[in-house]
Amino acid sequence: MIVEVGAAHPLTELNPLWRRFHGIDRPTGPTAEEFLATLSELDIEPTTVRWRRQPEAEYATFAELTDVTRRRLCLPADAEPESATALRELGVDPDLPPDLGSSGRDLVTVSWLGRAGRLTAATRSTVPSLSRSLRVTSNPAGASNGSRRADGTVVEPARAVDVPLAVRLDFTEGKVWFVGGDEIMVVFSPEKIRDMGFKDITFLQ
Repeated sequence: MIVEVGAAHPLTELNPLWRRFHGIDRPTGPTAEEFLATLSELDIEPTTVRWRRQPEAEYATFAELTDVTRRRLCLPADAEPESATALRELGVDPDLPPDLGSSGRDLVTVSWLGRAGRLTAATRSTVPSLSRSLRVTSNPAGASNGSRRADGTVVEPARAVDVPLAVRLDFTEGKVWFVGGDEIMVVFSPEKIRDMGFKDITFLQ
């Protein structure tokens, strides 16, 4: 099993700006250390490699980064200049504007020997009552009869695919749920999964 996680929650990079503009001290976690501690509770002692991603531009322009960051900080449009100044003072390179809400540059690769397990997925078909299930249609060109090349020939017919919103992995040490969304959430408790709206008994057990 190989898992790559951020050293800290992606949005913690905005913490100094929340303090600067709103006087709010935001949480500093969750962190990779908490993930490792959870694995330890399951008697899993993984190999860890800590590394730093090379800087690269994640926005086309510094102005675009400034606009997105201002919105994330719940600031009005007229706070754009102050937001740009704050980003520069935070050390952001205008020539390589990063996404401060992504996984960050400090990463941890965690690996351990797995055991044969069973995979259970929750999709629209297996959890009909789940409002957040996801259906993806293979139809990027917008044509009702499928994707087409420039000359009009059909690459493949349009089709709908149920994509798992959540999966459960069963290991000897216990069960782990992975829930999709804006980010992947790792859940270790069936009670927490139930609280999130997953009611299917077979998926909880």
